[in-house]
Amino acid sequence: MGIRALLERLMIEHVGDRGSFSANLDAFEKAGYVGQRHREIIEATLEFGHASTHRNYNPTRQDITQVLDIAENIIQSIYVSAEQAKALKKGIPPRSNPKKGDKSV
Repeated sequence: MGIRALLERLMIEHVGDRGSFSANLDAFEKAGYVGQRHREIIEATLEFGHASTHRNYNPTRQDITQVLDIAENIIQSIYVSAEQAKALKKGIPPRSNPKKGDKSV
């Protein structure tokens, strides 16, 4: 559930609190921070937390490592990779105007 709380805080920071994890995730997806595939991955981590907390599920060390990896990847894509991409864009020279019919540019 700690990972769930971490992911929810990340969503709230970016799209505000919509009152539930599901509504926050909807807004997070609609704002373009994650696509459908990542949404499904986040939902799986949520279910993992629910099972651990409410259904006496005892995950393996490998299960926990995988959930932590998922959270780390999402955090990295939102904070680290986004900033790295911005920095890269600043250094890329603009395209020159291609000649009509030239498809090499």
